[in-house]
Amino acid sequence: MYQVSPFSLSPMVDLDCDVSDYCGVDPLVGTLEEFDAPVSGAQALG
Repeated sequence: MYQVSPFSLSPMVDLDCDVSDYCGVDPLVGTLEEFDAPVSGAQALG
């Protein structure tokens, strides 16, 4: 089983627990479009 770590925008004051934008993706980990590709693949597999 795989787990996805949180990747929301955070000022990193409280070790990534202080999210500043729940809809944004931190540029340090990529983009939402990059995340969509494996999600679509997983959905296709059921």
